[in-house]
Amino acid sequence: MRKQRLHHARKQMAMTILLMLQVFLVACGPLGTSTPTPTATPKPVATLMVGKLVDRKQALPGDVLQYTLVVMNDQLRGDDPGTSVQLVDRLPNALELVPGSLSADATYDAVTHTILWSGQVPRGLSVDVSFQARLTPAAANLLAVTNTVTVNDAFGRVCEASAVTAIETGQPSATPTVTPAITSRDCSDVAPFAQGCLDLPRPPELAPEVEFVGILPAGPVTVAAWSPDGTRVAYSVVNPDGWSGVEVRKAPAFGLLGQWEASYVSDLTWSPDGQAVLFVFDRGDTSSIGQARIGEADWRDLLLGDRALLAVSASKSFEDWLDDNVLAFGVPCGTGCKALYALDLATGRLSPLLNLQPSAGAFYASDYLFSPNHRWLAATAWGTGLPRTMVLEWPDPAEPLDLSALLDGRYTEVQSWTGDSLALIVYPPGEPGEWPVPPQPDLYVWDADPEVMRQVASGAARARFSPDGDQLGVLFVGEPQRNDGGWVQAEGSIPHLALLSWPEGELMAAYPASTEGLSDVVGLWRLPTLTWSPDSKALALQEAEGSLGMTSEDGNAWPILKDRVVRWAGWGGDILALLVDEELWLVRGPDQAPDVGLRTYVDNAWGIAFDIPADWEVDSSQGAALHVLALDTVGTSQNVLTVSLVGAYDTLDSTLSEVKRGAWGPHIQSVQLVQLGQFEALDVTLAAGDDRPSQVWLMLAPSGGAIGIIPRADTALVEAVLNTLRAAPVPPGLVYRIATGFWKTTTEGPPVRLSDRTDAVISPDANQVVYWEANNDWLVDVWLVDLSSGEQRNLTQTPDRSESNLRWWPARPDVVLFLSQRHEGEGKPSLGEGFLTVVGVDGSGYRVLDDQTLAGGVYGLPAPSPDGRTIAYGGGSTAWLYRWDIGPEVFDPARYALPDAQGDLRIANPAWSPDGKRLAWVVHSASQFGIGVFDLDTQTAWLWSLLPADRYGWLSAGGGLEPRRTMVGIRRHGFGSPGGGALGCAHRWATRGALSRARQQPGLEPGWALVGFLRDSTRRAVAALACRGGNMEPAPAGSSF
Repeated sequence: MRKQRLHHARKQMAMTILLMLQVFLVACGPLGTSTPTPTATPKPVATLMVGKLVDRKQALPGDVLQYTLVVMNDQLRGDDPGTSVQLVDRLPNALELVPGSLSADATYDAVTHTILWSGQVPRGLSVDVSFQARLTPAAANLLAVTNTVTVNDAFGRVCEASAVTAIETGQPSATPTVTPAITSRDCSDVAPFAQGCLDLPRPPELAPEVEFVGILPAGPVTVAAWSPDGTRVAYSVVNPDGWSGVEVRKAPAFGLLGQWEASYVSDLTWSPDGQAVLFVFDRGDTSSIGQARIGEADWRDLLLGDRALLAVSASKSFEDWLDDNVLAFGVPCGTGCKALYALDLATGRLSPLLNLQPSAGAFYASDYLFSPNHRWLAATAWGTGLPRTMVLEWPDPAEPLDLSALLDGRYTEVQSWTGDSLALIVYPPGEPGEWPVPPQPDLYVWDADPEVMRQVASGAARARFSPDGDQLGVLFVGEPQRNDGGWVQAEGSIPHLALLSWPEGELMAAYPASTEGLSDVVGLWRLPTLTWSPDSKALALQEAEGSLGMTSEDGNAWPILKDRVVRWAGWGGDILALLVDEELWLVRGPDQAPDVGLRTYVDNAWGIAFDIPADWEVDSSQGAALHVLALDTVGTSQNVLTVSLVGAYDTLDSTLSEVKRGAWGPHIQSVQLVQLGQFEALDVTLAAGDDRPSQVWLMLAPSGGAIGIIPRADTALVEAVLNTLRAAPVPPGLVYRIATGFWKTTTEGPPVRLSDRTDAVISPDANQVVYWEANNDWLVDVWLVDLSSGEQRNLTQTPDRSESNLRWWPARPDVVLFLSQRHEGEGKPSLGEGFLTVVGVDGSGYRVLDDQTLAGGVYGLPAPSPDGRTIAYGGGSTAWLYRWDIGPEVFDPARYALPDAQGDLRIANPAWSPDGKRLAWVVHSASQFGIGVFDLDTQTAWLWSLLPADRYGWLSAGGGLEPRRTMVGIRRHGFGSPGGGALGCAHRWATRGALSRARQQPGLEPGWALVGFLRDSTRRAVAALACRGGNMEPAPAGSSF
């Protein structure tokens, strides 16, 4: 049961919990890890405290673990973060909830395996959520199981806490376990994080342009840090048999340089000479600082005995090196307070610096950032829930200079130093409830010599100077533009990343950093953070909720990773280390944005062509509209411009009149005749509104009719594309379909409309179309139109039957395949299902092939084979194959040895391979969903599982597996699932991603079957996999598409 208790009424119990949690109790703020180099990440005040306990540090599969989640609100003044709190704990696959063990006020989502709680945590109170979870057999393949809880407070600030249990081998040993030496070996058949495995498969979430180096062979990783020269990386890790400690590896091969055992390492830093790693570890009575030197087997505790008992907290964190031997570190000293200490490694001297309690000079700062020359210290106080920045002269701080006081008391937050110049964000005047929506903070720079404050930009939320001091990366709330006041100002709500020259402050480049606008104050805390490469040539953009993008010094941008949470990003030379969840990924970004060049897009339906970058995409909707898409820095497709059909108008005046009669008419502000490439167009300006664009161009398409062009991105970018707009050479005799019907191009003059039926199905030779037509009694017949002569005829003329779901059979062009049913009574018949039927294109040979088995509906359309001999249809526990001139026969998946442990397997939606030797069906049951591929010659089957099991999808339709259309993949899958489905083979987990399509790959070596292509939400390919012998493997060379 959820427990609420007064902090003071049960002081002893609360103190006991605090002692139990020790370093496990963490304060809410932006997700991330401590780094040796302070970042500009905003860090809200540590108000809500979150902890997670587990009763066993080691366990076997099948054991039951007791978890306790604790959320405490020790904020007794200022804004209250506990008014609305959400707790989310998603159980990993290695854990299953024990029924009846969950606290009464919490809920469990069995589909997503997530524990949920929401409510209030009043001041001085705490909330507990407890439950039991059993280690599943999947835990046997892991070295440790980590369970993480995420808490969101009332201001949208996020906090995580984790509990780790090492998995025992179950084989007791009479002697202590010795950690084996790390050797290189292949990892294809072992669990992730096994020692020595650098050959894990490329994660599909990485962008194609990114070079994948590897995933370090240890986990879970909590913190990481690069050496000063960028050649070695140190990280904390839990290894086999519950081993916990620090490892160091050297690039580029990442061989092991050192390994030291220590308990629960929470922070790391390197010595300035790069010869030692210092780390914060749990000593039992408190945390302390350890030092491990490269080349030495042992490490030493630098704060022996009571020297580590500082302030009121057991936790410690590194701040900065004051010189080659003196390390500054922080210790929490109360709400919104962090004390600073200095440790001299040469002498062992421990010196207090700031905020020592009790102290008359304490000013309750919690975040510190030294200037590069250590002449100044910027301190941020979060005691009231929002930041105030002070600057202290160092090393002998006098009275702090309150920068908020210089700006009429506005809240201020430190961002970055270069030399003696400090960049800081200045929030709007007043309290958050009085701020505009979206909030538009200002960017100021305080210069020490002379002491002046100057505004650089308006609408800025993040800023980071490059290491060389020549650039300033700024994340704007809106699109940045130079204003008359001499600084950069943002307009709108879509976040943009910009590069400013420094010290000039000139806007060099800008581009969108998100697809969604900022709508409230909470969104400020979740904006991406910025991380420069050491050479100042690249800037990584890290989103709070996942994804990572990068920009070069010249403003080019490209995605790095999508749909995974990046907790930390750090550069080591040209290698970017990413702490993704609890894995340390190593990648190399391109030296510059890929030189993709240009390509010409031709739309024959409208007779237009224009040039776009080669990595852009065009999504066409059969002549009704097309959308030009470009990727942003986080790999999301953004609509650059939309072209849509206005109507069959032959002049610009008639087109404009039609627009004026529509919903946009009253909002037209101006109309101007302009030139778009080779065409005259009307530039129509509209009043701003949520449901309409601010600008649209109207022009006449060469193929006939009027089209509207709507810019969806920067107008200058769109105009650069439209300046290449020209008439496309349309080959005579081309038959195409647009929103007004089927058309055919001619040698002279405009195209000729062949049919106004946009729902018709065109024949493989493009000479005929068929469609269905209903009379007043809803009797449906099949009609055929000869496109060369325009002749129309009714093929069926059945007074007692209705036909639907028409399709051509390429191997038998003289017949049309469809579903039919007897029409009885009044009303509209069900056109989604019926009995398998054919008719000749001359109207003869009407025949119901199977009058016993209902096809269509939930079982999908019938699939004719490429060889013209068989039709697959129906579904359920068994389906049917109709053999031409023979008759129907049962198709039983059990004959192909497809796994069906529960006996509830069902199949539907068939599709053929191009050679007609394999038949694919959607396979689903209570526990699985995927694609079953059946080899008709060998009587064998493969199962490609798509998770989760409760999502439904179907194979590609509308032509099936014609020789010219080899698509075999899922058209819709994992519908509504945030991350899409997961592709597997023979019940084995392979990788994450959304299965876009699978096809028979020509020219593959013997033994390879189907090749699947994984895509992200932008529909760009991110990986290619193949199924061979029941195992999923990277596709061989030549499997591109």
